[in-house]
Amino acid sequence: MGPIDWLWLLHPALAVVIATKHPLSSFEGGGLRLALLLLVLLGSGVALAALWRVKRPAYRASFALLCWAGVIGLGLQPEVFRLSDNPLDPTFWQSHFWGGIGLTGLMLFSVACRPEIHKHLRWRRLHVSANALAALIFLAQGISGPRDLLEIPLSWQKPTLYGCNFEARTCPEPAPSPATP
Repeated sequence: MGPIDWLWLLHPALAVVIATKHPLSSFEGGGLRLALLLLVLLGSGVALAALWRVKRPAYRASFALLCWAGVIGLGLQPEVFRLSDNPLDPTFWQSHFWGGIGLTGLMLFSVACRPEIHKHLRWRRLHVSANALAALIFLAQGISGPRDLLEIPLSWQKPTLYGCNFEARTCPEPAPSPATP
């Protein structure tokens, strides 16, 4: 799977997280917010497709930035799990979300600069440096992703976990499971 394939998967992943956090009928902001988010999702997908089609460097850079802005806009919704939004907080730098945003920007940069990378040695060196940074971020993503998944309770776990008192280290007794014949 190439970098552009991962980008196509990122948009729907953010859409699923936003749409499944609460039922769509209780969506904060009502239908207008939902329509705007769908517009951002569609617009960033179109920008990604246009990035592959355009030839001029200024247009490629513009479409890459538009796509990245769409991903950031979708990711900054309150339904998306983030450890911190403050860069002065150490947990910000441990966040799987912000690492993913950085990787998305690096991948879009690589796609936008592809013709220049093929033509100029200086661009190739910059591309290799960006890929080395991306490899380090991917390594961190491999660690922070499972950690964050373990912090987010599954829907069937929420009633029990939210009933726990973590300071007293007590949880309610689980309901007896129905007998199966």
